[in-house]
Amino acid sequence: MNYRKDIEKCMDYIEINLKNEISTKSLADFLGYSLFHFCRVFQLYKDMTPMEYILRRRLQLSILDIKKGKKIIDIAMEYHFETASGYSKAFKKYFHNTPSHFRRENKKVCEFTSGKEQLKEPVRIEIRTIDSFTICGINMNMDFDSTEFSWNMAAFWDKYDGENIEERLYADINPLKHGEIGICIKQDNNNSRVNYLLGVIAPAIDTKLDWTYYTISGGKYAIFTTPPVNMQEDDKGLALTVRNVWRYIFDDWFTSSEYLYDETRLDFEFYDERCHYLRDSVMEIYIPIK
Repeated sequence: MNYRKDIEKCMDYIEINLKNEISTKSLADFLGYSLFHFCRVFQLYKDMTPMEYILRRRLQLSILDIKKGKKIIDIAMEYHFETASGYSKAFKKYFHNTPSHFRRENKKVCEFTSGKEQLKEPVRIEIRTIDSFTICGINMNMDFDSTEFSWNMAAFWDKYDGENIEERLYADINPLKHGEIGICIKQDNNNSRVNYLLGVIAPAIDTKLDWTYYTISGGKYAIFTTPPVNMQEDDKGLALTVRNVWRYIFDDWFTSSEYLYDETRLDFEFYDERCHYLRDSVMEIYIPIK
């Protein structure tokens, strides 16, 4: 499966239609993907949702119109913002300046990149068949069709770390195996809304506890172990490496692999004691395959 070719084709389509109405549904249809699978692949490949990418490209191109002296309201309408104030707010959020200030100061055009970096170490890959198991934890409903997905995801992880949720989960559940799992649970294939669940492996379902439960399907998975990162020197290094491995999976591995992504099941991330601020921290990404 050549995801790289499909995403590049999608980005070309976006570029041509930045001044036209674009929806994630139209992009998914253009590639022949289900809505959920398209949104998931694009987000993992580009580290942002399709609508976040479209917003950033529109904002960057609008800088050229600002420099030409066009009215802010006209620019906003041309790039499909509902109001001039909505455009100005989005512009300031990404460029840390208002459009008017940008024009007065004659700022340089900001380059837009996906932030893609090459992996410095090889990824360990194992094909394994696993049994189904149940996890429980906290969840947050999010929308891939939103320009706020990445911000909401970051806020969710901050809440998990800041409110000692991990400690409470282990106290309540007492799992047989140490490890936390993060998974995007789809509502259906043609819905962009997901429940992101972050939790632990549950030995049993206890409805008296105020946690969300979900059973992960068994079957064949490709398991990617990330390159080791020294988190004692760089506590953000693992997060960056995880993003790069996700890109590697869809950019390189599937392109040359005999396997296909099994859309009847879900991918997930697994974090255990091997990633607890060690000099060689790693985690695992599980991809359902067929």
